[in-house]
Amino acid sequence: MQPFVLSEQTYATIRQTQWEAAVLPFGATEPHNLHMPYGTDVYQVDEIGRRACWFAWDRGARVLLLPAIPFGVNTNHLKVPAGHAISVMPTTLLKILGDVCESLEAAGIRKLMLLNGHGGNELKPFM
Repeated sequence: MQPFVLSEQTYATIRQTQWEAAVLPFGATEPHNLHMPYGTDVYQVDEIGRRACWFAWDRGARVLLLPAIPFGVNTNHLKVPAGHAISVMPTTLLKILGDVCESLEAAGIRKLMLLNGHGGNELKPFM
């Protein structure tokens, strides 16, 4: 278990640390041709988040890795026959991120780093 990974910790452990910042990986669930899994974007960005947090943790920073958001803006994959891409609207993604920010602020964490693992994730309102 890694001490900075929220999903691997208990409340007893988490409340003992003065967290300075949080890292939120987010990707997509979509087909990656015939040879790669649907979770590729999420797996990669979560691993990058873990490595970045280890790097910071080893240097004394108290940064918390949040669970990766597995859904993204995948409108281009919705037309792939039997593609089963899971897509959210850009406004939905913005709302989720806003809600996460409010939750972190309520817990005393005022800094958030977004790690985007999917090129289609646009963080602007859909018109």
